[in-house]
Formats: sequence, structure tokens, C-alpha cells
Amino acid sequence: MVRALIPLQTDFEELEAIAIIDILRRANVSVTTVSLAADKLVTGSHHISIMADSTLDAWISEQGPSSYDAIILPGGPGTPRLAECAPLLDVLRTMNARGCILGAICAAPTVLSRAGILATKKATSYPRAREQVHCAQYQEDAVVVDGNCITSRAAGTAVAFGLALVEALVNEQEATRVADAILFHQ
Repeated sequence: MVRALIPLQTDFEELEAIAIIDILRRANVSVTTVSLAADKLVTGSHHISIMADSTLDAWISEQGPSSYDAIILPGGPGTPRLAECAPLLDVLRTMNARGCILGAICAAPTVLSRAGILATKKATSYPRAREQVHCAQYQEDAVVVDGNCITSRAAGTAVAFGLALVEALVNEQEATRVADAILFHQ
């Protein structure tokens, strides 16, 4: 089974997180959510709380990245907490070295940049985060796929981003099946 990790920080963008979790699960991808804090209850930027499956520290000590195929970072005002989390940056680098899918939406591509992952990649982000995304070529497309890195712009592109993740993790047919099931047509 394909496995994906989604770290959540206080003030994450709820639409980006929930849309991605939902779309991946519709494609039978096993999704694990982890809180960066000691508490598994994480509150987003619009005051919606989610009970994560684990904390990042517990996940690292109990499972770790070796059995996961992807890590996807929702953005939002709390994104700097992701970029400041040394254990998370280590997980990103480890998974990148293994060729895992790395996804980031909105301001979260700045975290991939901080980890040194985007230096040779094309990427996109929320427009106000552009100056912090150090990549080989910045693009303004809704979703940018470059090798194992998939980036996207904002909450409004979350469904397209989720479907691009399904295509990368499962296949194009499954992405089309999920898009048809939710009546998403671009």
C-alpha cells in the first residue's frame, strides 16, 4: 500500500490539508497525519481543529520515513513552524534522497527550499512566498511537477494538487477516476 505523511502545524490552511487527505484516501493511499507539537490536536488558521494520528516525534521514533512513499506539506500562516522544525527538515532530506514524492502547497514550498531540495527544481508557491522559494525556475502554474517534487499555489488549487499527487503515487487512471467521482474537470 502507498503511504503518505502529512505534517500539521498550528495555523495550517485547513482547505489545503483536508482536500489533500480526502483525495489521497479516495485513491486508497494510506495517509498519516502528524502534529509538530506535543499535542495531537492541531488548530488551523480558520479555527478548525484536527486530531492528528500521531506527533512528529512519536512517528519518527515508532515508524520513521523508511516505509513511506510521500510527504505532503499544507501551507498557511503557520508554515514558518514547519521550516523551523529541524527533525522535519531531516525527514524531508531523507525522503528526497530515497526519491519519495515531496509535495508542498501555498507557502510550504519555502520549507522544501529551506531543506535545500528545490535548488535544481521548477516550483511554484503562493505569490507572497515567491521570494523565499529558491528554485531553478519559478513558475506560476496551478501545479508544478518536477521529478519527485510537486508544488502548488494555494487553497484554490488544492484539488488539482491532490489529483497530481494521486497521479504520481498511484497512476493517471486513478487520478482520473477520483476527478470524475468528485466532478472535478478543468
